[in-house]
Amino acid sequence: MSQALAFYKQKKYEKAFLLWKEEASNGNDQAMVNIGLLYLKGEGVAQDPALSKNWFEQAITYNNPSAYYNIALMYQNAIGVEKDDALASTYFKSAAAFGHSGANFRLGLMLLDRKDDLDLLKDGFEYLLHAAKSGHPMAMAKIGGIGRSIELPKEQQNEIFRSKPHEIQRSMIQEAIDEHVKPILLKDGGDIFLLEVKNTPSIEIRMLYGGSCSGCSLATTGTYEMIRNILVNLIDEEIDIYAA
Repeated sequence: MSQALAFYKQKKYEKAFLLWKEEASNGNDQAMVNIGLLYLKGEGVAQDPALSKNWFEQAITYNNPSAYYNIALMYQNAIGVEKDDALASTYFKSAAAFGHSGANFRLGLMLLDRKDDLDLLKDGFEYLLHAAKSGHPMAMAKIGGIGRSIELPKEQQNEIFRSKPHEIQRSMIQEAIDEHVKPILLKDGGDIFLLEVKNTPSIEIRMLYGGSCSGCSLATTGTYEMIRNILVNLIDEEIDIYAA
């Protein structure tokens, strides 16, 4: 496998293809995926999306996450097949179940586009957050709050807030957002929505940007920092705040 990869990096695609084909005949599922990619890109072989898909499907019999991911991309982008977002989503979910960060990222974006379904929005946020925490660069740019967890001694935590029932905690957070965050964003045509509050094992606030902010990569901007500073000062410093 390493020799074939070395050939590939040297752009000796024909040699890489021959080695991967031999390995694939011995049941190497990653070699099957690599051959599928060669056919998809037309590297060392004639470009052939149908053959590419066949190789990915062979690798899927071994539950190879990259195979699921690449077929999902084909359906999402109509590469050699008719565009089918439902099938793309199914394949992305299979890849994500094995921790594939790219699948988590793309599935997250697909579900976050479903503004009419709260449950799908929550699922989409979960997938996107998983991708970001796994180090996916585009996911990390899309969602604010990664790597910002703070642990305080118990005596410095807001015990009054923490002693409240979950619904009261959510109401307090919603009130803080409505009174201190939303007005600032609305002035510039933006908005923000409280999606979910989790308090097991730690308190975690998940929010979605709206208006002119929707779809923007605001993870590393002053907008996120402003929101975070307001909420930690009003609620508790030891909370995780994520906004996408």
